[in-house]
Amino acid sequence: MRNIGSVVLSFEEAGDLQGVIPWKVENPYQLFLNIKEQLPSLTGFIYLSTCNRVEIAYSLKVSGQHDRFLEILTSILPPLRKGVEPSHYRGRKAILHLLRLASGFESMVLGETEIRSQIKDAFEDALLKRMVDSRLRTLFQNIFQESKIIRNGIPINNLPLSVATLATQHLERYEPLEHKGTAVIIGSGPMSRQSAIYLAKDKRKLILVNRTIEKVQQLAEKLNAGLNTFDIFLNQTENLCPISAIITATSRGTYFIDKEFIKKIQFNNQKHGVSKNIVIVDMALPADADPAITELEGVRLISMETLREELEQNKSKREKAVIEAEGMLEDALFRIEVNLVSSMSGPILTMVQKRVKDRSRSHLRNLLEHRLSHLTQKDKRMIYTWAIQAHRDMNKVHRRGLECLLRHYYTENRKEEAVFGEHV
Repeated sequence: MRNIGSVVLSFEEAGDLQGVIPWKVENPYQLFLNIKEQLPSLTGFIYLSTCNRVEIAYSLKVSGQHDRFLEILTSILPPLRKGVEPSHYRGRKAILHLLRLASGFESMVLGETEIRSQIKDAFEDALLKRMVDSRLRTLFQNIFQESKIIRNGIPINNLPLSVATLATQHLERYEPLEHKGTAVIIGSGPMSRQSAIYLAKDKRKLILVNRTIEKVQQLAEKLNAGLNTFDIFLNQTENLCPISAIITATSRGTYFIDKEFIKKIQFNNQKHGVSKNIVIVDMALPADADPAITELEGVRLISMETLREELEQNKSKREKAVIEAEGMLEDALFRIEVNLVSSMSGPILTMVQKRVKDRSRSHLRNLLEHRLSHLTQKDKRMIYTWAIQAHRDMNKVHRRGLECLLRHYYTENRKEEAVFGEHV
């Protein structure tokens, strides 16, 4: 466990969402190679980037090189603004952080459902690029399993389940009932999908827009929504139906919803005899919508920063939920640790058990052929069956013994951390 670490730059470390942007990279694999070139001990690397955080989970051959990893990482990535420092977790605290993250306790919206999907995508992407060693593979597989159990037991109900849900709820507050027209959802990521699903409950007309139509085609069919390519939507506004809302969450990196584009949408709305009022929900980071569009009459922009006050209020709810779920987290953490150690010691334990089994079988065969040769075949088969069962029982004892040792070790370890502080 001491070989595992996690570096975090979220909205909390950065102070705002814009402070996270410098660490958003287009090619995580190249970042992994650049670090590994200077730190050959790096064996596993998973890069997660969401609208409000960048997380890097990693694994080292040498547990004493965590500081070196952070030093190399920060020297390669663009500098952060003065006063902003990433959080750096090591060993058991890194595993606990990742478990809390996957369970929704670290999210801007308590218990959100998107983060687990985003972590899975990051994990699978790292797997495809062969950046995941056996230690991280076992860790994340266990985290996915345990976080699902914890997620179902979060003791706070009736809260928005995602940033997308929260944002679309704001959209409904600002969009007058008489002006509810077609809503356009841009992007194929989790937040765009969540927004589409949420708005579809209102039976309103939806149009899904994406650069690659195939990525949203199945969702469009499920929601009975229209489809448009990004280029057509952007450049042929005169062919569009009246639009009262646009929800966007792309990774484009530059403004494409600007004053000129909104003027075209408003003109098209008025041509159809519809109000030019329009609400833009921008969940992208960097933003997709130019803030200057709010200077236009009838335009309201809901951005991630717009939601900041409500998200800050959510922080106290998160802290309360974590306290109430402390027991669940500790139990899950222990099971993950047992499975981690078992997976690492498993090959050795299997080899030892095989040798014991082979020697025991040889010794038993020798007994049955010589000193116990007078026994009937039925008696010999009975003794042989007893021997097999005893071997299986011994293997179970090995497993229980390992769990007892781990429980004792981590109980004592927590006592030491309480007295001496965190250690690597």
